[in-house]
Amino acid sequence: MTTEITPSTFESYLKEVTIPLKQPTVVWGQPGIGKTEIIQKAAEAMDYTCHAIYLPQFEPWDLQGLPVPVNGKTEYYPPLQMYPDNEKVVLFLDEIAQCSTAMQSMASRIVYERKLGDFELPENWVVVLAGNRQEDKAGTTRVSSHINNRVTHLNLVVKGDDWVRWALHNDIDMRAIKFIQMREEMLNTFNPDEKTNATPRTWERVSEIISHTNNKQILHPALVGTLGEEVGTAFYGFLDIFDNMVDINQVIMSPDRTEVPEDPSTLFAVSAALVSKANEENIDRIFTYARRMPEEFQVRTVQDMATRHDWATNTKTYTTWAIDHSDLYLAAA
Repeated sequence: MTTEITPSTFESYLKEVTIPLKQPTVVWGQPGIGKTEIIQKAAEAMDYTCHAIYLPQFEPWDLQGLPVPVNGKTEYYPPLQMYPDNEKVVLFLDEIAQCSTAMQSMASRIVYERKLGDFELPENWVVVLAGNRQEDKAGTTRVSSHINNRVTHLNLVVKGDDWVRWALHNDIDMRAIKFIQMREEMLNTFNPDEKTNATPRTWERVSEIISHTNNKQILHPALVGTLGEEVGTAFYGFLDIFDNMVDINQVIMSPDRTEVPEDPSTLFAVSAALVSKANEENIDRIFTYARRMPEEFQVRTVQDMATRHDWATNTKTYTTWAIDHSDLYLAAA
């Protein structure tokens, strides 16, 4: 049985085990959950070049190279773009399950022999593979046993809390983040029988769309076309709540007098707006209002603010709130 691992743990595994020990690793997961991005980020953090080869685009001789006669013998010359001239490289062989058996055989030699034809992997090169699962119906085939027995297998799964932490650090629109906090089951609705699904990748695209336009005639078809009918329509409704809630500038200007809504959906929307609007000049007023919110939304708002804005935890207001709510805050952290 393949071990399940979350994105943050997978990145740590790459940095602490795969790369330093040069241990071949294959990560499995449905389309759209960020396998490639995590591998690239881990390589960069370890000062490695991530060189991705999308295997289904190539033929076996591309990996090994074309035979060229040299002094009465044959040498194999691979394409220039196949193997970079770098000292420290994560050689990322992507979509191993979508390529032919012949291609898998070539890839397996890279894994267990660390060479192919006349090319031998330098000492500081690491091999990482990725593929979609057969049940995802992404054109996959069974991977050969001679690869399976020579790599560590990890099954990547994405959970709401893990995605929210990533999103807060990567400038994803707060409205998308708050919607997922409210409706975690809509982060990932992948169904191979549907053309369009909500996945971490499509939510990233949605963040770009809603940050770029507020045109409602465009938004609904764009959201449905990106997330699917059910999720796209639900998120469109949430945006409508966001647009019609209390003026967030009024909240910040009069935090002790502006009404605190009771409806959970509106509270999520207000929390998103407060986190987005927070700066070093208005943080005291934002905390004044946040203290009037139900405890669950106080904690969500403060935690998200601290994650999105590094400076927030250095303020006296934050420190005072954290001390006053230490039991509640630590329990939720």
